[in-house]
Amino acid sequence: MTYVRDLAEIRLSDGETVGGKGANLGELISAGFTVPGGFVISRDGYRAALDHAGVRAELADLHAKAVANVDDTTALAEHLPRLPGSAVHVTPLLWVTAGVLGFRRRDVAA
Repeated sequence: MTYVRDLAEIRLSDGETVGGKGANLGELISAGFTVPGGFVISRDGYRAALDHAGVRAELADLHAKAVANVDDTTALAEHLPRLPGSAVHVTPLLWVTAGVLGFRRRDVAA
């Protein structure tokens, strides 16, 4: 299973596994537009990192609570800081993802 894909290899038909942003960037490259080189972590890679970190169920629960309380700013303020995108969680999740994908810190930081 491939967790990391080069943007130049991605097409719109890959959108389900790499997301719309990655698929559109791949199409731009294919059409000859200048796009900085890069890669996409697949949906399966992201899920593998969540599983490896043991946070997939917690993230799903927090997401469900955030969606259920979208109009309740007090509830959102309580739940959102615990999501992995917050400043508290983003760095550890990044390194777990990088580790699951086989990157070392020096590879990612460079």
